[in-house]
Amino acid sequence: YQYYTNSTETLEMTIYRGQLSSYINKFNINNPELLKQTARARYVQTDLEDLVNTINDKKDVVKAKKSSNRFFVGAGVNNTQTRFHSVNFPTNYNSAVITPKIDFGVDVFLNPNVQQFILRLDLSFSYINPRFILPSVYTNTYYTYSFKQYTTTATPQVLFNFYNKDKFKIYADAGIAFNLSAYSKTKISNPGEQIFDLEPYWANFPLQVGAALNKKMEFSFTYTGIAPYTQYVHTSISNRSAYLGFKYFLGKH
Repeated sequence: YQYYTNSTETLEMTIYRGQLSSYINKFNINNPELLKQTARARYVQTDLEDLVNTINDKKDVVKAKKSSNRFFVGAGVNNTQTRFHSVNFPTNYNSAVITPKIDFGVDVFLNPNVQQFILRLDLSFSYINPRFILPSVYTNTYYTYSFKQYTTTATPQVLFNFYNKDKFKIYADAGIAFNLSAYSKTKISNPGEQIFDLEPYWANFPLQVGAALNKKMEFSFTYTGIAPYTQYVHTSISNRSAYLGFKYFLGKH
């Protein structure tokens, strides 16, 4: 290293060269060229790093670079409330079901070293089987109406870790869910009542909070507001849900 004397002279101390030479002799590295390189080494990172890596037999060490993305798989429990609304009825009719949900996807870090802002794409599969007891518009009786809905969802979202430590993070995120639904086992106890057309394509807007632990797992709560999948003027069938989920992160990140 260098320092300035009172007479403004610059003196260079090369103690580090002797220290490196002693390590070369200590580890019995028979490499005269390495000793020459040590004698010429400057007190800068590049010179010293090459020497130390060679002494440690790590000449070709490649610095680990954090990945800009990670993949995950997950599962959880979905509590879905399906609402039947009609101007012909004085009140709404609701059906609540609890069903499993599975998902997988990828996170993209805007800054892999900080990992505070994350772009997430989540692909999930879920199903519900609501059942309603509805008043007839033709007679003074009630009838049952039920169906099964199987939904595949792609949800791009933005995640922000507002508490952001290496081993523990707390986050909030929001996005838009694009749903593709298929329907089966539609049943109606009164054949004279209307069977409704349910849309295969529909969307909703989930809001999520959660915590990530040890860069390996994540626990979350997601609320998704009411969203219809019918196109009638006076009647609608819609879902809203609350979801408790778990994700497991794959690989190193």
